[in-house]
Amino acid sequence: MVLADGIDRIERLDLGAQPAGRDSWIGYHHDLRPLARLRAMLDLVTARPAE
Repeated sequence: MVLADGIDRIERLDLGAQPAGRDSWIGYHHDLRPLARLRAMLDLVTARPAE
């Protein structure tokens, strides 16, 4: 919870186990592939999958 670390009213809880993983799917039309906005979003999502 990187975003919540700066908020005093939010407290981190130890759940004792790692939460279950999740798969993410991203669908887009092939024609949009060269679009800079899409490329930036895909780069962000694939660079930080575990966070």
